[in-house]
Amino acid sequence: MEYTIINENIAVGKDGTVSVVKVGETVCVLKQFKKTKSAKRIQKEAEFQGKACELGVAPQVFHVDLDNKQIFMQGLDKTLLEVAKNRVPACLLKSEMEAIETICRTLDKHEILHNDGNCRNIMVDQGKIYMIDYGFAKKIDSKVLSKTNEPNIKFTLAMMKRSFRQNGIKAWL
Repeated sequence: MEYTIINENIAVGKDGTVSVVKVGETVCVLKQFKKTKSAKRIQKEAEFQGKACELGVAPQVFHVDLDNKQIFMQGLDKTLLEVAKNRVPACLLKSEMEAIETICRTLDKHEILHNDGNCRNIMVDQGKIYMIDYGFAKKIDSKVLSKTNEPNIKFTLAMMKRSFRQNGIKAWL
């Protein structure tokens, strides 16, 4: 797929990089995986994100290029962490925490364990909150359910709250 880079490497993670690109007239996000990431894992991530998108809690996947180890997806405005840090005092609103809990419950109901409670995986676009990065996602099975019937609430949300606190967001108003 041909594209033009608009803003390269806006995020760098253990799996690869994220850039803003233009494909034709569409501006989107390109997640470029490292060469060591298997095509099977990339496909699985795209499938989980696609299912979460159908549920209204993740950005749309436009195209998956397994040969070049890329996922092209809907771009979102900014992380919720950026939004929270721009407030005085730096905080999350109660409605934002409720939105994150709703996303977690939606994923639980549809048997998707997000499994990566990093606060940078919560994005805001035009006031709506989304969860991104389904690289560690897996299907909720009986083994997970033996520990709790709401694994995203128990594990992902708990990790996310800790991650927000570690990044200077101490209050939930």
